[in-house]
Amino acid sequence: MTSTPERPPALPESEAHPATHRYRRRIRIFHAVVTALATLGGMVMGFMVTLAIVVAKAVAGYFIFGMDDLLALRWEVAPVLFGAIAGFRLGRRRPHSVGWATVSGMAGLVVGIAVGSEVGWELGGDSTARWAGGIIGGGIGLVAGSVASLRISRVPRNPLITGAASVIAFLGAVSFALFGATNLLDIDPLEFGQQQEMPLPDPQAVDAVVFLLGDAGAAVEGRSPLLDAMQVDVERWSAALGRDSAVSVAYLGDLVYPNGIRDRDHPEFAADSARLWDQIGLVGGAAARKHATVGLFVTGNHDWGNTSSDVGLDRIGNLADQLADARRAGYFVSLFPAAGEPGPAVRDLRRNVRIAFFDTHWFLQQREEGLRRDFFDRLKAALDGARDREVILVSHHPYYSAGPHGAIVPGYHTYGVAYALKKAGALVQDLNSPAYIELLAGLRRTFEASRKPPLIHAGGHDHSLQVLTGAGDFDPRFVLVSGSGSKVSSIQMGPGLVWGGSQPGYMMLVFRKDDAVDLFVVGGDRQWLKCDGPDDALGQCMAKGASAFEIVYSASLLGPSKRPR
Repeated sequence: MTSTPERPPALPESEAHPATHRYRRRIRIFHAVVTALATLGGMVMGFMVTLAIVVAKAVAGYFIFGMDDLLALRWEVAPVLFGAIAGFRLGRRRPHSVGWATVSGMAGLVVGIAVGSEVGWELGGDSTARWAGGIIGGGIGLVAGSVASLRISRVPRNPLITGAASVIAFLGAVSFALFGATNLLDIDPLEFGQQQEMPLPDPQAVDAVVFLLGDAGAAVEGRSPLLDAMQVDVERWSAALGRDSAVSVAYLGDLVYPNGIRDRDHPEFAADSARLWDQIGLVGGAAARKHATVGLFVTGNHDWGNTSSDVGLDRIGNLADQLADARRAGYFVSLFPAAGEPGPAVRDLRRNVRIAFFDTHWFLQQREEGLRRDFFDRLKAALDGARDREVILVSHHPYYSAGPHGAIVPGYHTYGVAYALKKAGALVQDLNSPAYIELLAGLRRTFEASRKPPLIHAGGHDHSLQVLTGAGDFDPRFVLVSGSGSKVSSIQMGPGLVWGGSQPGYMMLVFRKDDAVDLFVVGGDRQWLKCDGPDDALGQCMAKGASAFEIVYSASLLGPSKRPR
């Protein structure tokens, strides 16, 4: 019987050859690098699964309200943690499988996107469904490919290099699609369109004036030149017309950033309420108080706390309480429609104009079909009851928009995440989300059924000044976006855009006694959005900024009638 020779005992580490030390050190460094890359890759894979979950929930009717939701501690982000743990364990236990797992995961992602997009197109029939299907399929394929690779015993000789090369190639293709080609969309003009010169009418020829101010929830009295400039205009017209309620200010939502008015015991309650009162002050001047200038407030998604829970109802209830306090203090202000009600709340401005206010955020977060149907029935009744009056609809969310909520933003915004979610319709605040599309479809059906399309639909939401025209026979003839009361965002050229300004400002609708309706857009340079600094510099900035606001666009929206009433 032949005995197996014994292996010589290993030398103590202190007596080992220096080359052995260097080899072991390289191995430890290699394992550490692979483990770190595997952990990072696992987090990326988990985040892509999170996006797939978010999009899948949107398909089922449960949306996110903004990009901030992805940063919140929600259960949908759990795959990021699980992916990091799985990547760390794989790097520690099977480092030579990391590269192959990456290659397999990328292959599964590509296949999943291809298959999912086709399935989405077959089921939905539009580009939003195709993108949603692609993202969901990509997430499934990524996980399936990565898990399946762990059952393969033979892997490439240089797995780390192979995996890195595949990741670089894939990210290069994605970067070109999201960061390269889509950058061509971001023209971001200060102004777009042709100016139409039209002088302000003589007050003797004017019956009423309505100001449109949106998204002023971050404006601060004494630091926002726009508030000073607008109050001068409100005072001037209130004194010039000299009649009760001849001047109105329509506040187009997002009255208090970032989360509406929180409860009185919340540490931010004082700051929240101060932002609202800074806007109430626009109708608090001497002439405005004397002639009962009216402030009509519409809620926006931020006033609801940017949520669909009962918290949102509490926030707009707090808003209504603050406006009630203002009324008791002698301000002519109201919440239109009442807190928690979709509307429409109707106000007949003059003999030939009816204004209908409604809460679009109520609709976007309300999924009960019967309540939504009742809303459209009430809207039709308001349109039918207008008879020969022109109708103006007022809400926070716009009917059209050439801004980020209506157009696709370039890929480099939020590293392409917003681009993908917008294309897939997962952000309920965007015009291409299924809930928003349903709202617009219901409005169009109602306009057609009443045979009375509105003259104007006025909204905010996108932080710019826009004048657009309706596309269909029963679309509003004009769509106005006045949402740059305290923030400014980009504009892109698109269908129906007559004029656009990426600048702070507000709008004036002037109703003449001969039944004509004129539009004046007042804007200022971006540098006057906010003033800071010591008292002297602050005072100079406020004075210069307020005086810099001027009429940047004007147009006649409705000509005089042959027989003024």
